Amino acid sequence: MPIQQTCQYCGALTDVCEEGDGRKGTCPTCGKMMTIHVSASTRAKKHRQPVSELKFGPPLIGIVCVGALLCLLEVGLGVCFMVVGVILLLAVLLLGLLLSWVVRKLVPAKSQFEDSLPERMIVTAMNWGAWLVLGVALLAAVLPAITHSPEPVRRAVCLINLRNIGQAMLHYRDANGHFPPAYIVDDKGNSLHSWRVLLLPYLGEDDYRALWKQVKLDEPWNSPHNKAVFDSVDTPEIYQCPSAPDAPEETNYVMIVGPQTISDGASSVREEDIVDGPGSTIMAVEVATSGIHWAEPRDLRGEEIEWHINQLRGKGISSYHSGVVNIVFCDGSVYSVWDSTDPKLIKAMTTIAGGEDVSEFFEDGRVEQIRFPHTTTPVTTD
Repeated sequence: MPIQQTCQYCGALTDVCEEGDGRKGTCPTCGKMMTIHVSASTRAKKHRQPVSELKFGPPLIGIVCVGALLCLLEVGLGVCFMVVGVILLLAVLLLGLLLSWVVRKLVPAKSQFEDSLPERMIVTAMNWGAWLVLGVALLAAVLPAITHSPEPVRRAVCLINLRNIGQAMLHYRDANGHFPPAYIVDDKGNSLHSWRVLLLPYLGEDDYRALWKQVKLDEPWNSPHNKAVFDSVDTPEIYQCPSAPDAPEETNYVMIVGPQTISDGASSVREEDIVDGPGSTIMAVEVATSGIHWAEPRDLRGEEIEWHINQLRGKGISSYHSGVVNIVFCDGSVYSVWDSTDPKLIKAMTTIAGGEDVSEFFEDGRVEQIRFPHTTTPVTTD
């Protein structure tokens, strides 16, 4: 890098190479031998890092660490969500590099203030501030998804809900000799309570048993007394799909009621009545936007519903899960069923003695079975 050197004899300015520090040369003006001297400030400039090239290591390492931590959290919450998190992290890093490049362009390498400590502090603050803003943006984008469980987790909880409902149905059968009816009636045939209320003491939780003891079974579910009881507690989580929007009293699990089904209303069936086999007969299904209070003695009527899955919410077998719906069978087995399943197969599996061949339903790839062992732990209703 050329620098200007003053001749100690004639005072003329001459451009010389700074690498010649300490060497001698002829002055082009007076012809005398002059010694080249490079000042200490010039040497410092050579070795000092320009303000436009300040290191971005600490902020960059901080963002990478935060992103890596978020990715580790995402592994436990679903692979799809982890991929989204990695994409967000890469986007933030690219934005950071772009911003760093912009800072270097805005602050030239040769500045009349480049020896100024305040300017170096300002640029450093700009760099750290930029990375801090990008880090906050990343957290704002990812944390809501962490605090709200991703869909794979919610669907798994929905399957567990149906599994526990199936287990309670089997405990009810073991204790009473038959499966619960869709609802119970009074002497005049008026419906009183849903099967969901009848299962409360068989769900295996003290809170449900305590709620059961407060219910008056000889009064309608919405009588002043029973309504006050149901209004005093939250809807049992087991009767609501976690993917459903906030509907405080609405259930997402119902029976399909009608002739030759698991119940035609007030009637109940024994296991030996299920000629088609408990493992091939539907016990309960999901319904999105059912409009049914969890304690209300109302379900889907087989003669009134649409048998295509996820075709019409509220009036057919449907869910808030993309492409699938969860179903529990009379043996307690739980399946995730694709919405492309033949509606004739679905209808055939609602009958207890139709004699239909439904083996196609259980072929590999048609459905996803979630296997849970049937527990035989006795359940008390006292």
